[in-house]
Amino acid sequence: MVFPQNNLIFQYFHRSIVTASESGDVKLWKFKSSQQVEFHALNTGERLCCMRLSPFTKNIVATGGKKNDLQLWDMENSQHPVFKAKNVVKVTSILIISLLTKVIYCVG
Repeated sequence: MVFPQNNLIFQYFHRSIVTASESGDVKLWKFKSSQQVEFHALNTGERLCCMRLSPFTKNIVATGGKKNDLQLWDMENSQHPVFKAKNVVKVTSILIISLLTKVIYCVG
């Protein structure tokens, strides 16, 4: 499930919550037990308007926005994106449709 609220996006999946903000801050919170939480963070760049956690690969997150090209990130190794699309004006929606990280995205 994805919950957009005041420029903040939440998604819960695989005992993890991903949060993303318009400023480009993306955080992955993995709940190991009732008292242990693992935390990973990255910044994708400004004007982020959509984010999707892969339902197939727990650490892969897709992001995009206005003048913020589609990018795929490995949240445990987030120095650079795993994939970056080029010359995308605005990403408005993201859907990850396979285990091989096939991504459909809408532009506007």
